[in-house]
Amino acid sequence: MYKKRYEELYQTEENILRKLKETSNRYTFLRAIVMVVFLLFVYINITHLTVPYFSMLGLSILIFIGLVYFHGKIKKQLIYHENKATVLRQYQNRFDHHWSEFKETGERYKRNDYFIAKDLDLLGKHSLFQFLNVAKTSLGMQKLVDSLVHPNYSLEELNQRQAAVKELAENADFSIEIQTLLVDTNKKDDVAALKEFLKKIQKGIKPQRYAWIVRFVTVMIMILSLFKVFGDASGSVMFLGILINLLVANIGGLSYHTHFELVHSISKSLNRYQDIFALIQNNQYNSSYLTTLLKDIQNGKAAQGIHDIYLVSEMISQRQNVIGNFFLNGLVVYDLLCIDRLAKWKTKYSEEVLTWFDQFGELEALLSLAIIPQTKTVTAFPTLVEQPLMIDFNGVYHPLMNQEEAVANPFHLVHQANIITGSNMSGKTTFLRTLGINMVLAFAGGALCAEKATLSYMHVLTSMRIEDELSSGTSTFYAELKRIKQMIDESDKHIPICCFIDEIFKGTNSADRIVGAKAAIERLIKDNVLVFVSTHDFELCDLEKTLPLSNYHFKEDYADKQITFDYQIRSGRCHTTNARYLLEMVGIIKDS
Repeated sequence: MYKKRYEELYQTEENILRKLKETSNRYTFLRAIVMVVFLLFVYINITHLTVPYFSMLGLSILIFIGLVYFHGKIKKQLIYHENKATVLRQYQNRFDHHWSEFKETGERYKRNDYFIAKDLDLLGKHSLFQFLNVAKTSLGMQKLVDSLVHPNYSLEELNQRQAAVKELAENADFSIEIQTLLVDTNKKDDVAALKEFLKKIQKGIKPQRYAWIVRFVTVMIMILSLFKVFGDASGSVMFLGILINLLVANIGGLSYHTHFELVHSISKSLNRYQDIFALIQNNQYNSSYLTTLLKDIQNGKAAQGIHDIYLVSEMISQRQNVIGNFFLNGLVVYDLLCIDRLAKWKTKYSEEVLTWFDQFGELEALLSLAIIPQTKTVTAFPTLVEQPLMIDFNGVYHPLMNQEEAVANPFHLVHQANIITGSNMSGKTTFLRTLGINMVLAFAGGALCAEKATLSYMHVLTSMRIEDELSSGTSTFYAELKRIKQMIDESDKHIPICCFIDEIFKGTNSADRIVGAKAAIERLIKDNVLVFVSTHDFELCDLEKTLPLSNYHFKEDYADKQITFDYQIRSGRCHTTNARYLLEMVGIIKDS
């Protein structure tokens, strides 16, 4: 249903684009015809300078200007609908599993201590961030990363974020429109440029309180000179006045010329946000979270502030050429007027403008979280509880897998410690990541890839993709020891945590591995901890005899020298292995 809807929307945009391109080509042709006719008319009638001749010249020029104007409007429409088609194509790419081609992967936000990001594929190529992200500002992307990697929300805030994400997911038109207006904004970091601009004008720009006196005096001198008040010296007085004005403008405003360039640069990048903020302002919101979040944008000041800095930029552009500079500064000391307008903008908006973008960045993160319910046919917003510590999933599957291929599993927690066994490739690790990544979505305030879910709000810790650290001389085994010790230390803080440990202590011999694994599991069995451990060591399954622990397993089937898996989790321990069979399949061991 979702896929078909976005396909229909995309097709509509393609039809609009085809018609607009045809119209644009017609305007191009008409402009060329008018220009050729104009040149021919000039050439043929160059010696007949009559009133009808000049009238026809004027008419042809007016027609050409009109064609340029309307052609410009068509070009703007083309850009808009091309951008909208791009957004809708990205939705299709998510359905068709081509989203890994998206340029923004979140790789830049990786940190060495973001273990969960690496273990659960939250950042980087083929990551949850790459799938979800619709943010274009650095603030928006950072807020999405923060919500996924280290959320810090209360249970009340999470419920409010859920309501906000649900509302945005249901208002697809608003989401698509925001993304359409944002298509070109990732070419540069607008927020970073804005911060630099605000920093430079904070102390460098001051209101020109007495500039009006200078302008008044100089204008009066010009007027009096025109009326020959100064007699024969009026011309000289006027020239001297212009010269003084130019000196005042260029010497007085010399230190501000770099600011003028900054205004030009920042206004070009910020101007696009005028429409975005106006769209946010005119949209209606039901959730309290969105109403509170966007209140400073909704009052209209944000759109006006962006518009005003654009007007200042347009003012400055008038004095950029030599002739404009001469007349404007020579007659009214124009630079001081520009400085004064910029100073007034700073006074009125500089304390708030970053707040607008911070709020917009949060909206971008929420719009990104809304991608799951907009692109997956089976989703659910989880019921979040404080107590008791629990996980209850119906039909949970991995959000980064093709939905048609992903196997959904139920999981109803019985004990707080869980051992998962199974043969190679049977699905143990994928199941741990499925639980973990869906819990990350839940604790960011998003929807899950599940039919239904009830979860306790917990801090998720992982020990899965362990690598040695050559620079520090740390072996894989020691790196895993440190990771699991961190889990134990966190468990002593009496905060709810959920630990996912894949192939526990695989970096050491079997005897030490079993001893160490038993000790780690025993240390992690606490009232505030859930722990999931995958292993090939069946000996760990015996812990259920002495500890509050559950065993689960995945199985495989053999037929015609082929192994098949159903990737369904089952209660109890595994009793089969497939390593020898795989060795025989690839020819390392000869068939017995």
